[in-house]
Amino acid sequence: MKKRIIFFLLFLITVESSAQHTFSKFYDNEIYGNRVSDLGVDFIQMPDGGYLFPSLSTNLYSADTLGFAKTYLQIIRTDINGDTVFRKIYFKKHYTLKISLIARCNDSSFLLVGHSFDLVKYYKDSTGSEILVIKINSNGDTLWTKSMGIGDGDEFTNRLISTKDGGFAILGQTCDKKETNCDYYLMKLDSNGNKLWYHTYSWTSTSWELPMSMTETKDGEFLLAGYTDGVNIAYLVKADSAGNLLWQKRIDRKKGYPVELLTDVSIGDSNTYLVCGIAGTSTISIGHFARLDTSGNILMEKQVGNPNKYTNFRTIIERNGIIYAQGETNEYLPVNGNHFQTTLYSYTTEGTPKWSRIYGDSLIIDRRYLIYRMKSTLDNGFAMIGWGKNPKDTINQNAQDVWLFKVDSNGCLYNNCKDWHVGMETINASRIFKCFPNPAHHEISIESDEEFQSFLFFNLLGQEVKRLDNPISFTINIEDLPEGIYVLKAITNLGEEFTERIVVN
Repeated sequence: MKKRIIFFLLFLITVESSAQHTFSKFYDNEIYGNRVSDLGVDFIQMPDGGYLFPSLSTNLYSADTLGFAKTYLQIIRTDINGDTVFRKIYFKKHYTLKISLIARCNDSSFLLVGHSFDLVKYYKDSTGSEILVIKINSNGDTLWTKSMGIGDGDEFTNRLISTKDGGFAILGQTCDKKETNCDYYLMKLDSNGNKLWYHTYSWTSTSWELPMSMTETKDGEFLLAGYTDGVNIAYLVKADSAGNLLWQKRIDRKKGYPVELLTDVSIGDSNTYLVCGIAGTSTISIGHFARLDTSGNILMEKQVGNPNKYTNFRTIIERNGIIYAQGETNEYLPVNGNHFQTTLYSYTTEGTPKWSRIYGDSLIIDRRYLIYRMKSTLDNGFAMIGWGKNPKDTINQNAQDVWLFKVDSNGCLYNNCKDWHVGMETINASRIFKCFPNPAHHEISIESDEEFQSFLFFNLLGQEVKRLDNPISFTINIEDLPEGIYVLKAITNLGEEFTERIVVN
C-alpha cells in the first residue's frame, strides 16, 4: 500500500510538472534567409510532448526560371518546449507547393496533404492544381509521394483527418478551369494513401462554395463546414460514411447578425455539434459560435465582439463541459491599422463567459498575426499554430514566420494570468487624470491635481513591465517600451489608483 501511495504521489508530481510547459516560439526558414514568408496551419503533438508540423515557405525575393516565386516545404520537429530538434526542407523545381496538413498513421509515420501546381503543365495545357499526398517517417524523411485529382480544373485542400477505420479523409475545394464554379469535395483514402472514393457537394449547380473545416462523427459520418454564395451564408453538409449526402443546411442565427462563414466544426458533448465562425454584414464582423443537434438545428448560440471593430472565431473545442473558442480581434486596440490580437475565450455549456485571454506576441502595432489551428495537448492545455512577425526580430524586411505557442488549461502563457479586461477601467474618473499624447512614442505627460507615489506599466497580459517609485516628474520616458498596448496604473500618496490605457508606437 505504501508503494502504491508513493507511486501515486510521484504521478501527481509528474502531471503537475508537465502542466507547466508553456512557450511562444517563431520559426524562420533559416537556410534561405529572412526574406522568406513562412506559414504553418496544422501540427501533431508527439508522444514525448514535442511537436511535428509542416510549413510552407515562399521566397518573396527569388523566382524560378518561369518567373514564379520559389516555394519550399519545410518539416519542423520540436521538443516539449518548442525548441527545434530538426528541420527538413524540400523544393521541387517549377512547382508551386501548398503542403500544410498533417495526420498520424498507424505505423508511427505521418501523412502530409496539400496541393501542387505544375507550372510546366500549366503553360502547356492550362492544367490546374492537383492534390499531393506525402508520407514521411518520424525523422521527416519522405517514404512516398502521390498526386491525384478530381477534374480538369483546380483542386485545393483545406482539412485532413484520420478516420476511425484507420484511413484518412480530405476536405477541399474543386473548381472549373475558370474558377467560376467551385464545390466542396470529400475524398477518402485508405491507410496507404490510395483514393477510395470522392464526392462533391454544392448548394446549387452554379453556386460557389468555400469549405473550411471537417470532422468525423461518433457514427463515422462526416460534417463539412464553410460558405456558399448560393445563399450568401454559412453552409453545413452532413454525409454518411461512404460520402453520400444526408443533408445540407444554411446555418442562420435565431438572433443577432447573419452568420457569414463557418471556420470550424467539432463534436460537442451530449451528441451535439459545435460550429464557429464570423457573423455580420458588409460593414460589421463579429465572432459567432453555436451548438447544433444532429439535424443541424441551433440549440444555443453566442455572438461576441464590438460591431464597430472586428472579431472572428477560428477553432472551437468542448472539453469537460467547457467551450473554448479561439480567434482574433482588434476590439481592444484603440488605434486603426492592419493588426489583430490573438485571443482565446472560455464559456460554459450554456454560453456564459468564464474568462478571456489575449497573447502578447500579437500586440505589435501594424503587424498582422493569424492562428489557423488550435488543439488540445497531452497535459490538457492548448497549442496553436499560425504565422506572424517575431517581436524580437529587428530586420525590417523580414516576412512572416511560423508561430507556434502552448498555453495551459486556463489559457495562460504564465502562471495566474488574468483576463485582458481586468484593471482596464479608469478609477475615480470624475477627478482630473489625463495622459497625453496618446498614442505616444518617446514620452507621456500626466495632468492631475494628485500627488503620486508610483507609476506602474502593465502589458495586456497583466505583467508589470516598467515601474517608477517616488516620481519627481509627471513626464515619463517610454522609449524602453516596445510598440504595443499598455495599462498605466498611477497610485497616489493616499493609496488611491488611477488607470489609463496607453498606446506606444
